[in-house]
Amino acid sequence: MEVYLDIQNQVASQDIAIVESQQPRRLPLDLQAEIHLPSDRYSIAYRKWLKQQGVTFGTI
Repeated sequence: MEVYLDIQNQVASQDIAIVESQQPRRLPLDLQAEIHLPSDRYSIAYRKWLKQQGVTFGTI
């Protein structure tokens, strides 16, 4: 178990610098603007929810 946690911590620590360096871009709420895969279902649900909240472009 400890070996597994060590590997997970190593991977996560490598990802931190990459994630923190990202600049959020405006999020298009028009689902036709991008190609979606089955793994995008949560993103699609989030964008639909934003649209229901009256957000026209971006995030809140």
